[in-house]
Amino acid sequence: MPSAAKLTYFLRMSHQRDGLAPAKQAYCTDALTLGEWMRYLRALPDTGDMMKKPGDAALLTVELIFPLGVWYFSFYDGHLKTTDTSFYSEPPLPAKQLYQALWTALG
Repeated sequence: MPSAAKLTYFLRMSHQRDGLAPAKQAYCTDALTLGEWMRYLRALPDTGDMMKKPGDAALLTVELIFPLGVWYFSFYDGHLKTTDTSFYSEPPLPAKQLYQALWTALG
């Protein structure tokens, strides 16, 4: 279980690349919230069924902070990039629920 999570939202991917300030940021240490996010992640397939180039999409990055390191994942225009760098053509319900929960945490 992560001890914390850092959420960073950029209006465009290029804003991150260009070193611009994020539009929103949040930091979560609430164990119940982190547990909920982990349940959504565990329910997802490791691979998507399509590859895509998101262009200059909105970018939400999440850093899950564990005792032995950090695990990263990202949403591009609300679409989760899977661990094998693919995307879901039709996002599974847990991916939609996770995105909504993260967006709520961003305020």
